[in-house]
Amino acid sequence: MKIPWKWIIIVAAIIGIALYLYFSGKSAGDWKAKFEQIKAEEAQAVKDKDTWIKTCEDEIKADQVKIDQIEKEKSGLRVMAAQSDAKVAQREKTIEDLKKKLREITVSSDPDVIISDLNKRGLGSIHRKP
Repeated sequence: MKIPWKWIIIVAAIIGIALYLYFSGKSAGDWKAKFEQIKAEEAQAVKDKDTWIKTCEDEIKADQVKIDQIEKEKSGLRVMAAQSDAKVAQREKTIEDLKKKLREITVSSDPDVIISDLNKRGLGSIHRKP
């Protein structure tokens, strides 16, 4: 009996093609699933990045508001410091004026001179002369 090699080769080729199509289809399904998974992970990464950027922008805005508030407070404190410095300078001038007046005041030990000085200033005797 003669072995039909042609038919064996044809059947083997058909089985080989069927197996190739079966496994390539399965492989394509795996690749397609992996591709979809990668797309989903990429989309999630982009979403997470956008959320993180939004959070950072919100923090920057909040920090800018705080900076503006601190600048206003600093400005107010500078004004108060300038006013305080002006008051201190005014009081120091008043103190110097009073010290000059104090140096100009001479008190005599002679009672007649004291009474004469009081009379010149209109602060004479408590007893009125008739």
